[in-house]
Amino acid sequence: MRVFLDTNILLDIIEQRMPHYTASLAVLERGDDLNFELFVAWHGLATVFYITARKQGEAEATNMIRNLLTCATVSTVGHDEVKQALGYGITDYEDALQAAAANACAPHGLSLAMPLDSPEVRCRSSALTISCADLQHPQARKNDLEEKSKGH
Repeated sequence: MRVFLDTNILLDIIEQRMPHYTASLAVLERGDDLNFELFVAWHGLATVFYITARKQGEAEATNMIRNLLTCATVSTVGHDEVKQALGYGITDYEDALQAAAANACAPHGLSLAMPLDSPEVRCRSSALTISCADLQHPQARKNDLEEKSKGH
């Protein structure tokens, strides 16, 4: 299964932001247990680097990005997708870029987008969405996801 990780999932873990830290960490752990193929947005890497470098130094930030790239693939997004994001009608442009990154993965068999925090993004992304709780209990959602996948 392929899963797109919103940058906020990564930041929840890096900064141990409560109350989302536990659920976000569980996403990565469950994804590892179930051998999910993880995707991240390219622009989110800059955010992860900046926040990590500010608090822990550039060497640690570089190490963080290297480690992240061993377990996640960067979604391929270019000029056209960035322009399309402008037309999504999403108030927060960063959320629109997250949606564009998730959409870029969709034609390659993306199963889930994890979780895009804006309801606008969830409505406009062609990728399926799932919550942290759903991923922690994948059997409970298996039939629902299979039904949704038939439509994509």
